[in-house]
Amino acid sequence: MSKKITGWLRLAALALWTGIFMIQFIYAVGWAVQNGNNIQDFYDTAVYLRSAQEFTGDGWHLLGYACILRWFQGLTGIIGDSYVVVLYLVQTLCSVAAFTYGVKVVSKVIWNHNILWWKAGVIALYLVTLPVIWQLQFALLPDAFCLALLVLLFSQLLEILFQHKMLRWERMWIICGVCLLLGITHYHSFYAASGLILIAVGILLIKQIRKEYRSRN
Repeated sequence: MSKKITGWLRLAALALWTGIFMIQFIYAVGWAVQNGNNIQDFYDTAVYLRSAQEFTGDGWHLLGYACILRWFQGLTGIIGDSYVVVLYLVQTLCSVAAFTYGVKVVSKVIWNHNILWWKAGVIALYLVTLPVIWQLQFALLPDAFCLALLVLLFSQLLEILFQHKMLRWERMWIICGVCLLLGITHYHSFYAASGLILIAVGILLIKQIRKEYRSRN
């Protein structure tokens, strides 16, 4: 009887989540279609556009995202001002990819469940289409790229900390690459990445100390 009730509760929760996801997804797509060709009027957006043209930056607005903008602006000769739509799509795809990987890692580490990639992708799409995160994808700001990089970094650190034989050189290269990109793109995100790495190093040290202590006793 309890299994039957649990089954019905799971079905109800899944139906509720699916309904919320569909409403959210339809709203997100509608918002994207309505706003996709527009450049949202943020002060920092104007600064980054100017930085892309003049190839200059300051202590607050770094050159990393200005370089990305300048590269996409090179498409204006082919598609005109629609280059912003291509940039928005790339930002969205990067975010969905990073969140998909993050969901898969969290599911494996925390729940010890190897979730399928397509299921992780559906959950990632739900997270990315949350209004606050979704709006970042459709803005000429570094926030979307930086959030995707931080999710990728967090996932790599989780695998290093909680899965055996995960401290491989390719992970070190990915972590270094993420820090480099954040360091030239958005200094607040770089500080966040540095904090995550310091916390991970601290946990690794504590685990090693406990391991040495247990081996001696």
